[in-house]
Amino acid sequence: MNDRPNKDMSGTIRLAGAASILLACAIGWWLDPLGEPMLSAGVLGLVAGLSFALRGLFKSKS
Repeated sequence: MNDRPNKDMSGTIRLAGAASILLACAIGWWLDPLGEPMLSAGVLGLVAGLSFALRGLFKSKS
């Protein structure tokens, strides 16, 4: 997938993670599944943030 083995993709990965967290917060605010927009945005943003953090934690260093 990566044609340059020495190229560092950490900046792109962090940007994608930040965008996914913001998108999850926006979707939580808009859909409001918990009845309170701020709570919904916070919960969905927390879930997205934790999943991004766990992905980075368990990523193989190959």
